[in-house]
Amino acid sequence: MTSRPITTARKPLSVGAWTAIYFVAYCAASALDLGTTELALRAGGAEANVFATEGGVYANLRSLAMTSAGGVVMTALFTFGIANAGRVSDKWLRRPMASFMTFYVNPWSPRFTDRSPLHAVCFAAAFALLRTLAAANNLVIVEGGVGPIGAAVRAVGRLTSAQLGLALVVGPIYIALAVLLGPVFARLDVFGAIEGRGDDLRNRSTPSR
Repeated sequence: MTSRPITTARKPLSVGAWTAIYFVAYCAASALDLGTTELALRAGGAEANVFATEGGVYANLRSLAMTSAGGVVMTALFTFGIANAGRVSDKWLRRPMASFMTFYVNPWSPRFTDRSPLHAVCFAAAFALLRTLAAANNLVIVEGGVGPIGAAVRAVGRLTSAQLGLALVVGPIYIALAVLLGPVFARLDVFGAIEGRGDDLRNRSTPSR
């Protein structure tokens, strides 16, 4: 005699749960970045982020303040994306990387909410990942090597300015990470795992805008 295995439906995570997960991840990435920065400075490295320095010297309090402000902004951005995930159209869930080809300023505009929640989640997650890459860059310095990100920032900065050097090097990396994360979130059904919305929002027949 055989019996059919009993399966239980997975309870979808709430918006609050997703936000808590992101906040913990952001704090972990930030702590890793800040901690390895201290180690790299002791190993003879120099802070390449001009906004985290005062008079060319690394400023702990300023860096902590920037980290805190970034945490508030990025967590709010992530929460917006998760809370409005049901508005993302099937078209852009199937083509998440292509959805980044449209430039816009206001993610809350009804014209762009068929894709902006996905972008919000990706850019927030990319920021935490970027801090992890910065920590890896710091560890290279600790081990006696040359941090590739910091070296590139300083090289471009010498040709332009410290601020432009940071923007021209880190900016493209940040955007590339966000775009690459698009398919990850789309395929993992993050936008279907929201309380009260069901398990597969991709099969919705909502027309794209």
